[in-house]
Amino acid sequence: MRVTVDASVWVASQLSGDAHHAQATRFIESCLALRIIVIVPELVLLEVAAAVARLTQDAGPGQIAARKLERFPRVQFRTLERRSLERAILLATRHRLRGADAIYVATAREARATLVTLDEEMLQRGAAAVATVSPETWLKQTASTRSTAAKQEGTGPLAE
Repeated sequence: MRVTVDASVWVASQLSGDAHHAQATRFIESCLALRIIVIVPELVLLEVAAAVARLTQDAGPGQIAARKLERFPRVQFRTLERRSLERAILLATRHRLRGADAIYVATAREARATLVTLDEEMLQRGAAAVATVSPETWLKQTASTRSTAAKQEGTGPLAE
């Protein structure tokens, strides 16, 4: 399973006062536990660092958040090459996406990954181009899939 994770999720997971902190943290922890491959544009490092520093009004937490993300297990960073940029431009103009949002959508599409975001606009507009869900929805879908697989294998909590 592969996911592309928008900066909004990473930022929420770093800020305990964020309204989506618990959801984002559960999602990140689940990715670790399930050994999910995370494919993100390099831009995410800048977005996370800047957002955390801006929201905490302190450069240190922003820099730490970016370093944590760089060391996240099974994360793959994608550079924005010309071909990817052209795809992002097409996606942005066709689906009325913001520039950075189009880069995440293009990354997810190229990687055949599900895009996970807390951004309502990206959830709605990005869905026309790629599977797009909130962390909460992803957690529910993953739990349901794992439960179904366990029942089929006879290893779940209801197995006899």
